[in-house]
Amino acid sequence: MMLLVSLKIVLLLILSKNIECQTLYPTSAGYVGAVYTMSNGAAMNQILIHSITLNGQLVMYNAVNTTGTGVNTTTIDPLFSQGSLMVYSNYLFAVNPGSNSLSMFMINQSDATQLTLLSVQPTNGMFPISVAVNAMYACVLTGGTITGIRCFTYNASDLFVVSSFDRNLTSYISTTVPPTGPAQTLSQILFSADNLALIVSVKGINVTTPGYLLFYPMSSNTSMLAFNAVQMTPTNAALPFSMTLVGTNGLLVTDPGSNGVLTMTYSSTTGMINNSMLTGVNTTRASALCWSTYSPNIGNYYAIGAGTPSIVELNLNLSSTSNPVQIVQYYQVSNNIGALEATVVSLAGKDYLYVIGTTAHGISSYQLNAAGNVTALGTVISQLGNTTNIPNLAGIAAFVQTQSSLTSTTSTTSTTSTTSTTSSTTSTTSTTSSTTSTTSTTSASTTSTTSTTSTTSTTSTTSTTSTMSITSTTTSASTTSTTSTTSTTSTTSTTSTTAITATVTTSTITTTTATTSTTSKSSAEMLLTSIITIMVCMAFIFIG
Repeated sequence: MMLLVSLKIVLLLILSKNIECQTLYPTSAGYVGAVYTMSNGAAMNQILIHSITLNGQLVMYNAVNTTGTGVNTTTIDPLFSQGSLMVYSNYLFAVNPGSNSLSMFMINQSDATQLTLLSVQPTNGMFPISVAVNAMYACVLTGGTITGIRCFTYNASDLFVVSSFDRNLTSYISTTVPPTGPAQTLSQILFSADNLALIVSVKGINVTTPGYLLFYPMSSNTSMLAFNAVQMTPTNAALPFSMTLVGTNGLLVTDPGSNGVLTMTYSSTTGMINNSMLTGVNTTRASALCWSTYSPNIGNYYAIGAGTPSIVELNLNLSSTSNPVQIVQYYQVSNNIGALEATVVSLAGKDYLYVIGTTAHGISSYQLNAAGNVTALGTVISQLGNTTNIPNLAGIAAFVQTQSSLTSTTSTTSTTSTTSTTSSTTSTTSTTSSTTSTTSTTSASTTSTTSTTSTTSTTSTTSTTSTMSITSTTTSASTTSTTSTTSTTSTTSTTSTTAITATVTTSTITTTTATTSTTSKSSAEMLLTSIITIMVCMAFIFIG
């Protein structure tokens, strides 16, 4: 008995070492989620669905129609934006630039490759480029000849226009359809961390004619949106592009015109910014930084350069007024692949970075091992054949399954006495393959116009996985220039992702039952269980 108690104490000590065993729910095929991007096709915009394997690699699965259209252009970045595709809870939102509409899908929580089209609604203005989503609203930014904002409330059946939130931005900026940017185009719409403001990034021409941010504060109950925006120009801004939240009141803004990143703190109630600063990058290693994302497990930010295809890893400390950004590492990406918008997915305590290609119509996968340490896993081709005369992919988002499709008793707790073997394993399949190649039939995209029928169907698409090399170079120099305003305290936090539970598993990657029984086990069984659990957690320490 004493041995059992000792083993349990050791187990608690091990668990205190920040071991987070995320509950994963693989399908029968072993996939734990999906990564989505858009074809942006001029005749029909499609969601291109890629299954995620247990080791973070992608397999092209299927294509689903949005019932809207994309844009007829072969520009490297067809939308000049970030956030054209967004996942919130188990909903997927996609802009349709060519048909001036927003599509909303429901994601099957036990199989993320299955999408159901719920609603398609018109936007305010022309050429929607970005969407921001929280628990109450989905707000779309349009960036064409008529620019503006439109917000919707939503539920499991439809999108509903909030007409009082419509805002016309044409007085700020108006451009062609499609835009001829990146200069003088709109970039992104984003909710503040406290959901009490909408923020819009607007690109200028250069430092002399700079871009700016527009803040639209909301009422404390979020039922009203300010009619007029607070316009703020960050220090040394030129073309403010993507925005990524930092902690509770900070922003990381990429700026390809200033060859670096802008950092600042903000007030969602007043729309004022403080401590704005430009941190430059080495333009021989990275140029045209346009997109950005955050890794919760590593705690660093990743900016994507399109000019010199690259990934720049950044460590932020916005409480510093002199050096808020440390450049951790430059990772060069092959010109044959290119780099565009990116997202991070957390799987069982490890983060994976997925980046859209520019030259290759596909998505590159990277395992984020630690700060300054990235492993390239390969590139899955999303569109086969000659892609010379079709639009590049746009937008990227992901969903990790939150329910099991293998058993109906998942995540329930039994309080009744049963037989001695009542614990049912939900996710016992574990794949260890390090490649993602599938051989299937040709892709079949389905059309769906009703709000209750599933738009997913048919067979998967042939996908080819090409190996890729990534070169990392360390830097200790970051050029910073600052002429900023008064300093305010900013809080840096590690933003947590959803659907992560701290659980002990009986497999190195997959998790087991959440079903328990009140039936007592023998001491020998309990001792054996404790030993196995300790061994598994020790394996997590040495592997992860």
